[in-house]
Amino acid sequence: MSRPKNKFREKAKKAGEIKYFDPRPCSRGHVTDRYVSTYKCVECNKEYLNQRYKTNEEYREKHKQTSKEYHKRIGTKWYHENKEKAAVQNKIWREAHKEEFKEYCTNWRRNNLAKLTKNAAAYRAQKLQATPKWANYDKIQEIYDEAHLLTEQTGITHTVDHYYPLVSEVICGLHVETNLQILTLSKNSSKSNSVPD
Repeated sequence: MSRPKNKFREKAKKAGEIKYFDPRPCSRGHVTDRYVSTYKCVECNKEYLNQRYKTNEEYREKHKQTSKEYHKRIGTKWYHENKEKAAVQNKIWREAHKEEFKEYCTNWRRNNLAKLTKNAAAYRAQKLQATPKWANYDKIQEIYDEAHLLTEQTGITHTVDHYYPLVSEVICGLHVETNLQILTLSKNSSKSNSVPD
């Protein structure tokens, strides 16, 4: 036996809506939207899903995994579309959670030593390839010595940075004295691998 036609549902169905409002209460007394596809009251459906989530471990695990993948995908997409905004938000979060972030970085380094070693080796190899024979090695060493001295004098870690990164999609700099600059570690980290304007 088929259900009697509901004029509210039929109107919503024709309009391509997902939900419709029925002023009559559902069997549990809710006066709210209902789903076009199932006639189900939104509140009853919410209660059902909450109960299912609490009692069905298999459903709960599947939901967690699906939700995690979905949010990761959406987050990655948003990040790539809003890199500058994301950088500002990340900086604010790191400032507000310094200890938590420090602990996270320490744990990450401890758990990813192989990756760090590989990256350091790749960077050393890249630097060797980017150092021409005509480079002034004495001047390069002076710049590194100056950064070390600044660190000792101020207590703030200073590093030697390549003004034009050694590896970039836009332009690749050389490991020469004219492409080196001294920056604080925090400034260098925030600059990352960006190319100057």
